[in-house]
Amino acid sequence: MKKKTTLILFFVSFFLGVNFQVKAQEYGFQSDEFLFFGGLGVSNTNVGSNSNLGYNVLLGCGVFVSKKTTVNMNLDINALIKNKKVSIELFGRTYATPEKRFSFFGKYGLGYVEKEIDEVDYVGYKIVLFSPGINYFISKNISLEATFGNIGFQSEKEQTAGSAAKLNYQLGLDLTRLNFGILIKRR
Repeated sequence: MKKKTTLILFFVSFFLGVNFQVKAQEYGFQSDEFLFFGGLGVSNTNVGSNSNLGYNVLLGCGVFVSKKTTVNMNLDINALIKNKKVSIELFGRTYATPEKRFSFFGKYGLGYVEKEIDEVDYVGYKIVLFSPGINYFISKNISLEATFGNIGFQSEKEQTAGSAAKLNYQLGLDLTRLNFGILIKRR
């Protein structure tokens, strides 16, 4: 009985493995594809006894410029209680294994930021040195992605006379800024 069960499990796993390998070639990215993506995110900031729960919406597009690297542009809209922020970003992504169904990627880039906090306007820029993410294809042309954390900095200036620019450093590879998105690829 053990030999039969072992033999059946071997053949089932062999054929499933062959089927998975054949289908895995359909997934992943090619170097001449365009990407369209959107996402929803949640952020939570706690300072002392104050807690700010925020949401963001992300829309963007991109194109592969090499086998593993994309150039992308996106619009990111954030809303916190009594606060709002809009940024336009130009960034790149480098995928670890772009031809596979599952891949890690790193994001880097720069952006222009406008925000309002308690009815005071700010303008500035941000530079993302590294933001990790994962990508998983659920069909040939659609993948789910998640990004978390950020290493970078942001400069902002209050839009009032005599105000000085402030420089904020961001170092957080945790779940304080977690984004989920969907990506659609086209040739």
